[in-house]
Amino acid sequence: MRRAEEAAKTNSFGWARLHMRDERGHPLHFDSRPYLQQLYEDTSPYIVLMSRAQAGKTVWACSKVFWHAAEQQRSAIYTMPTQTDIYEFSKTRAKPMIQTSPYLGGLIADVDNASVKRFETGATIYFRGTHAEKQALQVPASILVYDELDRSNQEHREIYEDRLLAAGETNQYLLSTPTVPSYGIHAEYEASTQYEWVWVCGECGREQVWAPSDRSVTWEQGFDFDRPAFACSACGASVEREWILGGRWQAFGDPDAFSRGYHITAIMPPESTAVDLVARLSRATYMERFVQGHIGLPSTSAQGEIPADIFKYGEWGNKPNSEAETVAGLDVGKELNLMIAEKDLDGEKRKVISVQHIQARQWSQVHSAMETYNIRMLVADMLPETSKVQDLVAAFPGRVLMADYSLSKVEGDEAWVADENKARVRIARTPALDHTRDRLLMGRDIFPDMPPELKGSFVAQMTAAKRGMTTNSKGQDVAEWVETGPDHDRHSHLYMTVAAAVAQGEFTKIWAY
Repeated sequence: MRRAEEAAKTNSFGWARLHMRDERGHPLHFDSRPYLQQLYEDTSPYIVLMSRAQAGKTVWACSKVFWHAAEQQRSAIYTMPTQTDIYEFSKTRAKPMIQTSPYLGGLIADVDNASVKRFETGATIYFRGTHAEKQALQVPASILVYDELDRSNQEHREIYEDRLLAAGETNQYLLSTPTVPSYGIHAEYEASTQYEWVWVCGECGREQVWAPSDRSVTWEQGFDFDRPAFACSACGASVEREWILGGRWQAFGDPDAFSRGYHITAIMPPESTAVDLVARLSRATYMERFVQGHIGLPSTSAQGEIPADIFKYGEWGNKPNSEAETVAGLDVGKELNLMIAEKDLDGEKRKVISVQHIQARQWSQVHSAMETYNIRMLVADMLPETSKVQDLVAAFPGRVLMADYSLSKVEGDEAWVADENKARVRIARTPALDHTRDRLLMGRDIFPDMPPELKGSFVAQMTAAKRGMTTNSKGQDVAEWVETGPDHDRHSHLYMTVAAAVAQGEFTKIWAY
């Protein structure tokens, strides 16, 4: 026993078997979960775990953190999306794991609360939410955990990572149920080694992966809904549990990638049965939530993406000016994204005459465009350069509205509220993006024929946001458009659409198609 304890100090898998408990106080057993062993043994500095819900990922992350604290005297920051999440997690999961382990329980020192747990080894674990910037400040550590990455505030990741700069040896653990493709945990997984659990059909001998991330085989192809049963995608035989237990991890990405990525799907946990999946599917309100949470794959609704080939282009190029009145939208990123359209509709269609990416945020070019393009109404993103937008408001009275996505409560079909007296428009982000998606799908906006480089950037930005379902702080399912890359043209297009509606006298309700 003493030899095993000594070995466990340098082996996180052996340590977990000896000292780790789940939140119910049960020791960890791996006979029915062999896919977890490599995860516990892996000492890579950057590990990504994309997993279906209820598959043991949080216990794994806690075990890693506790091992580092107990045996290596290394402090950690453990994050979850909100401070409410972290409080409940610390109280109902982390604390019982420590208290029911005789070894860990004896290592807790003088500080033991929902936000901080100090070990007698000198290490400290800080539990933090990601949606308040102040939570990330003044907390030094060499271990960083993002639990439920996709629901976390992505903008504050860099702040937390800065906490690691002073540390020599560092480790990051990213884990989450996936939401939309190429975002959050799925984007991290795509950049990793992409380990999948490979098993062999006992009937036909085909080596395969059930529900691989690349969707080379769909999860439906590996499922028999009539029996119901997990099925071999080659011969259709019902999958025996021992076939899964005899599987192994295989890298399908770059085996030399810096990050080690693992993918846990519905066929792997012993609690996940075909009968249970069918029952849950029959009760599912949102198909994408079922696929994300129970299958373990990113998913969007049928209209959750904007196809790259949906855009319609006219025979005109980017025009240098306009004598007719126009409307415009301006989004602020590393550059200024300005989109200008004719104010009056051509039947049911709107003619966009200019798409501009203004380098180095040269605001003087926006001032100039107000005159040369005869812009009657400009709706401009008021963040992060509020003072610059205020300058536009002052220079062009009655022709500029400052916009933000602060409208959280909507009534009926209301998606924004404009107040010209205050030069302000408050927008409900998801309903407004839904509407502009519909305009695009119906071909209601015709864009100029742009140079190839500009058109490529335009299409990438217009299609970068994906619509999916997420859970808010009250535990409710809500729709949300998620950025999978720069999407500034998508927002300038939305602001331009609002500007057109305001110019026609629509101040509160969602605009007509």
